[in-house]
Amino acid sequence: MDPNNHEIYLELTQKFGRRFFEDMNAPNVLAPDQLTRVTELLMEVRAEQKLAGKEKAKAGLEQKAKGVEREKELSEGAKVNPLLMFRTSDEYLKWDENRYCNHGRSRK
Repeated sequence: MDPNNHEIYLELTQKFGRRFFEDMNAPNVLAPDQLTRVTELLMEVRAEQKLAGKEKAKAGLEQKAKGVEREKELSEGAKVNPLLMFRTSDEYLKWDENRYCNHGRSRK
């Protein structure tokens, strides 16, 4: 079977199309006003999928940018320096620069 021989695919789809309409005519179902075949709209469908993928990627990047901005806002107004989260507890307790955190102890 030659995949480049489109006649085979056309014959196959027409065969099953005829069978479908024979089955639909048996119980007296009305024929559709308009037929849409995916093979006729394939290029449009692919273009829409590509566009939707780009829009989704753009929305994801915008969401990340908003998250980074929010993280900056939170760290600027923080009472505890966010860098301290990665220090040991001893270093954390000793650190009192710029009054970020003194754990309730008054400055002497």
